[in-house]
Amino acid sequence: MRTYDNFQRYYHQQMYENQQCLTETHKENQKLKKKWDKGDIDGGDDLLSDCTWLEFENIMVGADPFGACANIESISFHGCTFDGCRFSNCIFTDCLFSDCYFINTNFTMITFENCMMNNCDISWTKLQQELCTLGANFIVCRLDNSRIANIYIETRFEGCNLANAVWDHCVIIDCDVTECELDGFGIVNSEKVNIKFSDQKLSTVGERTFIDYRIKKRRVRTLDERGRYDYLELLRDKAATLHGVASVFEKNGLANHAGEYYYQAKYLEYKTLPQWSAEKFADWIKWALCGYGERPSHTFFIIVASTLFFAVLYFFGGIDANGYVIDYSIAKLGEAGILQIMRDYGHCLFFSVTTFSTVGYGNYVPLGAYSSLCAAVHMLTGVGLCALWTGCIFRKLSR
Repeated sequence: MRTYDNFQRYYHQQMYENQQCLTETHKENQKLKKKWDKGDIDGGDDLLSDCTWLEFENIMVGADPFGACANIESISFHGCTFDGCRFSNCIFTDCLFSDCYFINTNFTMITFENCMMNNCDISWTKLQQELCTLGANFIVCRLDNSRIANIYIETRFEGCNLANAVWDHCVIIDCDVTECELDGFGIVNSEKVNIKFSDQKLSTVGERTFIDYRIKKRRVRTLDERGRYDYLELLRDKAATLHGVASVFEKNGLANHAGEYYYQAKYLEYKTLPQWSAEKFADWIKWALCGYGERPSHTFFIIVASTLFFAVLYFFGGIDANGYVIDYSIAKLGEAGILQIMRDYGHCLFFSVTTFSTVGYGNYVPLGAYSSLCAAVHMLTGVGLCALWTGCIFRKLSR
């Protein structure tokens, strides 16, 4: 692999040679066209192709490769490595980067328009003290099968193909996505995630699309270990991102995936609420009862726990089990044997189940005001929890 420390000079030299080629080709084509008009040749098959496409293969580029070039068009890199480069104030149009590596490379105020970056790797190594930034606008570009790792991202994607692209350990400060292909796209091990979906139409996602919803640490450092992000800020940004992701999944007809991201977004929002506040307690109730409508297992656990709990209340409150009275106290509990206690609690558990389900066979009845009040509360609880559980199950199955 050839190394170009002064790629800028080499690039301008190639541009000059390409322009000379273009001029000569244009002159030859004019001559051939005149012959074709006179009938001296059969057709335009002999016209020469324009030499407008610059190609570079298997080279290593460093420093500032393009200098103050404002517009760069029709250039292709195959298997090239950009190490410690700075791209700034440039517009790339109709360019191709294939199987290229961008190591410790900064992009500032860059626009890629109708470009391809297939199988490219943009990453930062700890040998470089300052974290690199991807600050660019991608307009109708292909970045499928690309990888971005350990990078600050402040980017806008419009009409791009990000299929099977992976962002790993990135700090996504501000990212705007509009009408992009995201099937197989993944964000992993990234705790600072702030993505907005400003779709006029629709970004497409698939079952393999994944946005990491976890925030592992209570205090998260930036990758260069100098600054820190506020924990609540991380939670709010990621919750807002997951709400947007859920909406995109729902529009793509993947309701089950949308529900999962909605649940994770609501759970992150719950963590941002003030400790010991009424709002947080109310939100905890929603989470515990049904997982914001996405966790029927929560409701089932509450049903089982409440049935066991009310059985204990009936055990001490008193019931008439078909003529057999069960009415325990703390003193009596010490006198009874283990088998008798288990048998009597089994009667109370049966009564608890029939009361919860509002079946009530009639041969088991509560004794006294205390036990009757427990039964009334239990029936109302049972009706509500059964309806909630049925609704959650139906919601899941209908998807």
